Amino acid sequence: MEKEGSGGWENAEDAIKEIFIDPRKIDNQIDRFKDINKKYHVRQKNLEQAINEAEKVHASMPERYSAIEEMAKKIDSTENLKSSSDLGNQLLAEILKAITDLISLTAYIGEAQTIVNFEGVDDALTEEQEKKLEKNKAEYDDYRPMDDYLKERNINTDDSTINIMKKINRKW
Repeated sequence: MEKEGSGGWENAEDAIKEIFIDPRKIDNQIDRFKDINKKYHVRQKNLEQAINEAEKVHASMPERYSAIEEMAKKIDSTENLKSSSDLGNQLLAEILKAITDLISLTAYIGEAQTIVNFEGVDDALTEEQEKKLEKNKAEYDDYRPMDDYLKERNINTDDSTINIMKKINRKW
């Protein structure tokens, strides 16, 4: 996420709360377009930042590998065991820094990719929707015999009412 971005967020959680509003909460078409635009912008900026960070890490790798290689060569030519051990520890620290940067970059890219697919969610709204679905299911069950009757007779309920009535009358 943008650090101190246009919304002034410090972390992904702040941005999610501000930007990724559950789309089911938006009734007005203009507000939906604004929401889509805002999410698109944040997604693209995150991908741009991830690409830039990946490029920085990638660009630093040849220099890091050279430094690691130089240290590894020097270990055999040290004067004593302590110097060799110290150089070995420095070598391990450099390797760990590179690995840490790569892990961090992987997480950063993963976050950017996840944001691309995230729309927003509201737990209370989800629960409300579930209740509506249960109510609608109960109402649908009341009409199931008619639905079965129409399907048995190959009557397309998406067809116009006049055509449906004609098909029903022809069957009798």
